[in-house]
Amino acid sequence: FLEKKIISKLGLIEGENKRKSLTYKYNPNNQFSIGIKIELFSLSFIIINLSGDEIRKKEIEKNFFNQANLSEYIIHELGIFLGDFQNNNMVKGIGISLPGIINNNTQTFEIGTNFKIFSNKLTSIEKAFGLPIFLCNEANAGAICEYITGNIHDNLGFISIDTGIGAGIILNGNLYTGNNSLAGELGHLTVVPHGKKCTCGNSGCLEQYCSNSALIKSFEEYFLQPLDLFTIFSLNLHLTPKGGEILDNYVLYLSSAIRTFLLLFDLDELIIGGEIILYADKFNFKEKLEKEIFNNLFLNNKEIIKFSKFIKNSNLLGVALLPFKDYYFQNN
Repeated sequence: FLEKKIISKLGLIEGENKRKSLTYKYNPNNQFSIGIKIELFSLSFIIINLSGDEIRKKEIEKNFFNQANLSEYIIHELGIFLGDFQNNNMVKGIGISLPGIINNNTQTFEIGTNFKIFSNKLTSIEKAFGLPIFLCNEANAGAICEYITGNIHDNLGFISIDTGIGAGIILNGNLYTGNNSLAGELGHLTVVPHGKKCTCGNSGCLEQYCSNSALIKSFEEYFLQPLDLFTIFSLNLHLTPKGGEILDNYVLYLSSAIRTFLLLFDLDELIIGGEIILYADKFNFKEKLEKEIFNNLFLNNKEIIKFSKFIKNSNLLGVALLPFKDYYFQNN
């Protein structure tokens, strides 16, 4: 740490017992990291220091589905984002989160049911900025964030609700991804047998009922107008009889998947993140979830369900922490 100037000597300081000890100062702004979150309808950037403090952040709303020049677009926008940042020479790497399957051995993006991009295109970002890139599934990135930023439990789950739904799992203090990096694909649990056709090829997947896109679509189909979550709740559409019915079904399906998830992994804590958390008080989201999840003999500790304090940014902060993994993780 001294060699890398992460800490510096302050000198000898006399303590209460009159004995002098060598004291060091921590320099979190000696190293920085970039995080990029790629979603179906948005692109987010963040710069953090070694302590995980946000230096700057930017979000761009745009439809990136199958965009042929996605890498070039990211390179252009990241260049603008970095702009007048004076410490480019202190940036350690770039973390990139994507909603899909990441091969941890080859660090390649292999499967994205809502995304059709190829990971080899992302290597151009590495070349353009001369920095290593670290790919991570968005839900796993969220779990990493929640675990590192002060969580006291070694067994926790993180559910990311965005244009898709995924879960990150920390078991005994280590990220669990499974044999083929498929662990946590919560969005593709069947909650409605023979239900809506899913992009994965199955029918009735949770993602088709409880992702942001699915929830918005349910409101649009009934109210016959383009909507987003902000508009739905600002216009009080959730207070109409049909709006209430849509949200009740939303909670019912989500609770069913979460209950299964908890029974499988028996976690100390389950954290839910996503834009929907911003509107949780509007429809008693947490109370309704608890009522449905804890309706059996096996689950009774309602304290394990929490909403993320980072709302929808756990993934972004978590992936930005990856270039610092040597400092945060014992097992790399």
